[in-house]
Amino acid sequence: MFGNKFTAEEFDNGIDARLLTKTIFATAHYVIGNIVEASNILNPESAEEEEPGE
Repeated sequence: MFGNKFTAEEFDNGIDARLLTKTIFATAHYVIGNIVEASNILNPESAEEEEPGE
């Protein structure tokens, strides 16, 4: 996977599920035409929401 830099298991263990879920959800909105909603998910305007891992 990814040029044999790491295995699928290493990927699963290393990815933050909150970020992955947020990205998948935003992508789904983009595909069905809700571009504004997708943009808001990926780039929230409120400074109160912290990114995972920060």
